Formats: sequence, structure tokens, C-alpha cells
Amino acid sequence: MTRSLRELASDAMALRAQAGDSRYAPRLLLLAQRLHRPEAFVTVVGETSTGKSTLVNALLRSRILPTGAGPSTGAVTQIVCRATGEDRRLAIYRNGTQEELDMSRFAGLSEKPTGDLLRLQFHTDRAGRDLRGLNVIDTPGYNALVAEHEEVLRSFLPESDAVVFVAGYRTGFGQVDQDLFEVVGQATADDADMPMFLVVNRAPAGAAPGDNRVAEILANARDSLHRELALVLVNSASPVPPGDVGAFPDVSALWAPVAAAARSEARQASVRAKLAAALQDVCESLRGGIQTCLDANAAGAAEVAEQLAVLRDGRQRSLEVVHKYMARIRSSLPAVVRHEKTRMKGAVDVIVDDSGMWLGQPDCTAYVLEHTLPYEGRKSSATISETI
Repeated sequence: MTRSLRELASDAMALRAQAGDSRYAPRLLLLAQRLHRPEAFVTVVGETSTGKSTLVNALLRSRILPTGAGPSTGAVTQIVCRATGEDRRLAIYRNGTQEELDMSRFAGLSEKPTGDLLRLQFHTDRAGRDLRGLNVIDTPGYNALVAEHEEVLRSFLPESDAVVFVAGYRTGFGQVDQDLFEVVGQATADDADMPMFLVVNRAPAGAAPGDNRVAEILANARDSLHRELALVLVNSASPVPPGDVGAFPDVSALWAPVAAAARSEARQASVRAKLAAALQDVCESLRGGIQTCLDANAAGAAEVAEQLAVLRDGRQRSLEVVHKYMARIRSSLPAVVRHEKTRMKGAVDVIVDDSGMWLGQPDCTAYVLEHTLPYEGRKSSATISETI
């Protein structure tokens, strides 16, 4: 079966080149890689600043991915655990090309990717022999207000063998997490058997699955995803002196079970069937595009002119509708925005003034930045959309 799928992938790449259609290049590249090397692909998702990149760095015992108190990962980064003589860093672009990178360029693109970048790759053997063949895809921190984040997840999740969702112990499970789980559920709806792991990250020493906080996060996650999740607790790393990069959280209970689930025989059979369906879908789409071009070439001049007239008429009517609604937006938007700004400030003031919730100023600031503002911003966006 693997050989026939490779041939199908080769045919699809040839069709894409023939059609001059670059829309399917990113997906075909990932499918071709999966067929060339049958490995385990795991996608890591979570809200901004939940510590996803730190968990990946802990897998490698090296600070390969940027980390910080705020959003740090800007690019999708694929960690390829493979027997290599030395580490390799690659940029994979949307047009299908790739480029070898040095450490400085890799670090720069990790935080501020260019518009033509599809993903970064880091090939390494730092995870050890037992985890060779594992591909870990680290995604930017999810924010329901940023459409590109949802686009990224919808691109990579269907091709995954397992998903690791990361939630913070202190911040818990909020509206943004619920939105993210809805995206995950929709993107993986055709793969009901995909293993799902819930990591409660930065848990205090002694935390257990039966703790109220952990049980609450797990229950909310199950309710949002409508699917069972394997629970993993990861404790915070021990404090280290400034400049020391040697301390990482203990992730031994995370990556080995994830790799085992993604590599299981039943899972690999499901993956092969999924890859076959994906390739067939791409080939059908490409064939349809080519057929449309052939039909257009065969059409007479009068028929083409008629179709162009229909398109011009539709364009004109569309522009009239756009102008109408732009005038409406210019008239009503400023007042609505001012109202929502006042409402959001009031909501933040209520949270900040509830001193019983906070251990200190940093705790309060983190909650407002990572939960209150994204949640209230989403409500304001919905209100503005409905109003105009």
C-alpha cells in the first residue's frame, strides 16, 4: 500500500506542476514527507504562554525554541527526531522550496516568520534513540482573535497522529481554551480515533489527577471536545540562577506515552487510510482545475465573451453592496467601538479589584493579559460584527 501511495503522491505533484497551481503545494509536501518516512506526527496546541515550547525544549534538553512570559513562538516548528550526525535547521516555504538555516536565522524566523514561510524544521537526535521517528509540531499560541492561528491549526491537525493540548495549572481552562477545543474538534472530526493528550502544565509539586483544579480543567476539556483525553501532569521546573539554561521540567510521563500511542499498529493503519483519502482529494481537485482550463480553451469566443459579461455584472453588483456597507460602517463603527472600549475597561477593573483572587501583581497581570482581554475582546468583536 505504501508504494502505491507514493506513486499517487508523485502523480499529484506532477499534476500540480502541470496546472501551475500552488494552493496544494504545502499539503502535498507534508503528505509526501509522511509517505517517504512513515513516522509519528504529533501536534502541540494551547493558548498563548501555557508553556508549549518549554515542553518541546524539555524533550530535547536544549533551548531550541524561544520561550518567554508573553507570546514567543511565531512560526510553526517541526522537531524531527532522527539519527543525524549533527543538527539541521530548515525553512520550508509555501511555494514548495526549502532553505538551510544557521542558528541565528532560525531563531529570528521562530519569533518573526516571513509571510512566505510555511514552517521551520529542526532535525536532531537529542531526544534519544527511543524517540527516533517522532515528529513534534509546535504551533503558535492560540488566540481566538487571530484568524491565522485557526488557519495554521486547520492545516496541520488533520495530518497528525496525535494531539497534545497544553493548559496552565494556575490559569485553568478559559474561554480561549474552549474556542481552541472547538477548532481541534472540527479539524479532527473525520478521525475520531486520534489520540488526544491533555497536559496540565506548571503544576505545583504534589499535584494529583484528583485535585479540584486538575479535575476542573479535565472536565471542561472533555465537555468542550466531546472526546476522551489522556491526562498528564507536568510540574514546574526548579528555579535556576540567571543565565543558567540547564533546568527543564520533567516530561518523562509525556513524550514516551505520546509516541507509543502515535506509533501503535491500529493508529498507523488509520493514518495510512487517512493519507490515501487526502491524496485522492488533492488529485481530484487538481484534475478538476485542469479540466476547467481545458474546457475554457475549447470554448468559442462568443461563449467566453458571454461568461466575461456575467462576471463583470456580478463584480459591479458586489461593489455596490460593498460601498453600501462601508458607508454604514463609517457611520456607526466609532460609537460602537467607544462603547465596547468602556465596557471592556469596566470588566478588567472588576477582575483587578477582586484582590481575593490574586497572590500578587504578576499573577493578576498574567490573568488579565492571557484570559480577560482575549475573552472580552472576542465578545466586543462579536458585538461590533452584529451591530454593523
